[in-house]
Amino acid sequence: RNLRQMLFGAYFQDNWQLADSLTLNLGLRYEFVTVPDEDDHLISTLDSLFDPFVSVTKQVAAQYKNEPRAFVKSDIQEFFRNPTLKSFSPRFGFAWAPGNKTFSVRGGYGIFFDYPVLYQLRTSLQELPPFVETARLRATGNGAIPASRLPLVMGPNIVNQYLDLINSPTFSTFNLRYMEPNQSNAYIHRWSLTLQKSFGTDWVASAGYTGSRGLHLLHQSLPNVRLWDGFPNQPTGRKHCSANAPLINPNFGEMRTQSSNANSYFHGLAVGLQKRMTKGLQVQLAYNYSKAIDQGSGVTSGGDEFAQGQRGIYYWDMNEKRGLASFDIRNSMTANFTFEPPTKGLTGVAGAIAGGWQ
Repeated sequence: RNLRQMLFGAYFQDNWQLADSLTLNLGLRYEFVTVPDEDDHLISTLDSLFDPFVSVTKQVAAQYKNEPRAFVKSDIQEFFRNPTLKSFSPRFGFAWAPGNKTFSVRGGYGIFFDYPVLYQLRTSLQELPPFVETARLRATGNGAIPASRLPLVMGPNIVNQYLDLINSPTFSTFNLRYMEPNQSNAYIHRWSLTLQKSFGTDWVASAGYTGSRGLHLLHQSLPNVRLWDGFPNQPTGRKHCSANAPLINPNFGEMRTQSSNANSYFHGLAVGLQKRMTKGLQVQLAYNYSKAIDQGSGVTSGGDEFAQGQRGIYYWDMNEKRGLASFDIRNSMTANFTFEPPTKGLTGVAGAIAGGWQ
């Protein structure tokens, strides 16, 4: 596909020293992206999860006027709302070191956006009727044991035969992947506060807290499950599906939806000890205690290879998917050192060979 999209960004940031002991860092960033499009407008979507047909643009409507599963919208902008046009990202930071400046307090806060770009759209194009028609065929037979079912033999012209069957008005089980047209822009709040204290001639200790809160994160799920008793009045919680209950949208088979309905939470404590470079030796030790919680640690399983699955039937029960993130690490400790041999006074051949090493 010949996909295209434009991203534009601008920012302003500067430091202000309000007093000898207080410095502020203030900034503002603004970015937006255009709605993804394709040179030949071969993109479709659903206005609603319950729609029987996908929407296509007027530019390609003539090509698919006989397609029973497509209806026309005047422009792709009409059913892809652009959620990025108000993406203002303020940044604020400060550093305060009173008195003899052996003690300091540093902190900051910012909002950061994650824009819906072609990386997320590409997975939808794999099964996007009417431009790509994908169905799941099953062998027939009365036996409940798979071994007793009749095999599906791929003989000559069988693909055309099944496509003719699928295209008939009475057979509507195309698979579908799509991005919800009315999304909210994903963003995250981040904040931190750190205390530092120097002691002796070259040692510094620090302790700090950092946190974040992500909202409207893109998430891929399988919403087309069986109708449960009382649908849709029971959107969350325990559900009961009667035997042979139909799919929520019987016009399609498997549906994969990318929607901005996931959240994330992070809290972390960091303590550290550092020996500044003196007599050729620098040492640093850091320990972190943190907890990361989310409702899906990636957008697609093929794009973010985490052990935690990114897809599931939790579209209707996102609260059930809340748990420790795939990248949650409760305890971590790192240490490093740098040593410079005392060779600065060497000259000649000895200085050329032994000098400058770390």
